Amino acid sequence: MSTTVIHNLNLPAATLETALHQSPMPVAAALRHALAIADALRRDHEQGTMSGVIDPRQVLFSSRGAAILPPQNVSGPYAAPELADGRKPDARSDVFALGAVLYHLLTGRLPVSNGAAEADPVRPRQPKPIDSVLDGKGPVPVDNFPGLQRVVLQCLDRDPARRWQRMQVLYMELKLLSVAARRVDHAAANRMQDELRQELARVERSLGSRVSACDESLVELHRGSTEVRHLVQSAVDAQEALRTSLGTLEQNLAGVRDKCSRLEIGIEESTRTTAVLEEALSGQLGTLENELAAQARSIETMRTTVSQTDDLLERVVESFDSLQNVVLEQNPEGPLNSSFGS
Repeated sequence: MSTTVIHNLNLPAATLETALHQSPMPVAAALRHALAIADALRRDHEQGTMSGVIDPRQVLFSSRGAAILPPQNVSGPYAAPELADGRKPDARSDVFALGAVLYHLLTGRLPVSNGAAEADPVRPRQPKPIDSVLDGKGPVPVDNFPGLQRVVLQCLDRDPARRWQRMQVLYMELKLLSVAARRVDHAAANRMQDELRQELARVERSLGSRVSACDESLVELHRGSTEVRHLVQSAVDAQEALRTSLGTLEQNLAGVRDKCSRLEIGIEESTRTTAVLEEALSGQLGTLENELAAQARSIETMRTTVSQTDDLLERVVESFDSLQNVVLEQNPEGPLNSSFGS
């Protein structure tokens, strides 16, 4: 197949495989993908290229449209049933492949029924209607698109004669459905917008009361934070004062250590001087003791001498007294008495 693209479909850059993983999706989105593929296929048909099978990995979407690369084989869940019988593909085979893709985009399921395996979707007699598959759930408002199921099921008819015979016709049908889907989506968007406005008003009222409560909490929090800031500042000031005190203490300790060092040096010097003095005094004391001993002996000798002198004087006086008495007894008025009296 070719790599023909169409323009202005507002599709995200991705592969068809990625889009199928996001299914089921709203009708408008599913139709945008289907239109991109249909446009590429109809241009391939104009050039005589047909395959009857679509490989989701080989279909690339961009903001410009779709690019379809040649498929690797002619089998798979998006292959027309006549290919299994060995018939050559034609435009109606590609119609079937596109219908299978669109069915999957709308329902999130392959077009199987009667308990058939999803790996072989072309063998069941007829796919289930889209509304019965969704069972009122999902994003597809099938009640608003009565022609959508008819278009898809006609694509998936097992008899090629009952399908859309040309891709150009199917493209126009899908284009009309896409316009209607956008219109419905717009009305649904308006309703949703009104509901959102009401919900926003309710939320705003609820938030108003909460904001008031938050404002009061913020005021309390502000007061608390102010007190905390004051406490923190006080702690910082105290820490700074402590640092200053520690600095002063370290300086004082340095001075004390210096004084202690000088004192230790002085003590060592004093110890050495004392030792020298003790040694010197030890010699002088020995000499002094010897001198004192000699002086004591001299004093003792002098005392003995004085005592002897006193004894001698006393005997002299006594002798003199005895002599005088003798003299007086012999000559009481003699010259000796006169002499002593004068």
